[in-house]
Amino acid sequence: MIFLINLINSLFDLTFAPFVNMNLLWGISVVSLVTGVVMLIIFSYTSDQQGIKETKEKIKGYLLEIRLFKDDLQQNLRSQKQILKYNLLYMKHSLKPMAVMIIPVILIMVQLDNRYSMRPFKAGEKALICLKLADNINPVTANIELKLPAGVTMDAPPLRIEKEGEIDWRVRVDTPGDYDLKFLVGNETFTKKLVAEPRLARLSSEITQASLSQLLITPGESPIPSSTPVKEIKVVYPEMQIKIFGRNIHWMVLFFVLSIVSAFALKGVFKVQI
Repeated sequence: MIFLINLINSLFDLTFAPFVNMNLLWGISVVSLVTGVVMLIIFSYTSDQQGIKETKEKIKGYLLEIRLFKDDLQQNLRSQKQILKYNLLYMKHSLKPMAVMIIPVILIMVQLDNRYSMRPFKAGEKALICLKLADNINPVTANIELKLPAGVTMDAPPLRIEKEGEIDWRVRVDTPGDYDLKFLVGNETFTKKLVAEPRLARLSSEITQASLSQLLITPGESPIPSSTPVKEIKVVYPEMQIKIFGRNIHWMVLFFVLSIVSAFALKGVFKVQI
């Protein structure tokens, strides 16, 4: 499974490589367009195209009946009942392709979230680093140290929160770069990446002990080995701001709007009934 996740990461890294130094909208627009095409192809092969076509024709016919017999209440009710029936049938035709499409769409959304929900730090910015310990370890007395690379300096003494089992550090990024933060916990060393480059990057805010769900959600870095005193290490990145006409738009809104618009715009080219 780790091999498959690393392969998916590499494929998306390759896909986004041309856009790392471009305006944020380029990368997400291209991926959304490709996603729309992929959804069309999946839909065409997994749906009953003839059934969908006939169902849509039926709905159009009953809508026309409502318009023609708008003064006939009984006929209107019968037509509306039939429209409801064929709408349910249309939804039934869509269930199978939707169930198939959800898998690649989730994979794409995880990759987009790792790139567009957070941004790398800028030189001069301060970062909060959090380390959570196993329940049986007291952070106040534990022998734990954070080793910083050149280019990152400590901005405040560590804050040890016994109730939360957590140690927090505040650091300052002096120069741009990709850094490895090293945590010395007894005789063990744990590493967490901190990215501070002015470019689009695949970011992983936190790493936790190995689990399949965690690997799928945060595929950026290797998980913490199980049965260790560390449960989680987190770098709190700034939120990504995507501005369109002066308004901040969440990447998920852009993704769904652009992919759905591209799918509808190209359905005639691929001859797909939606």
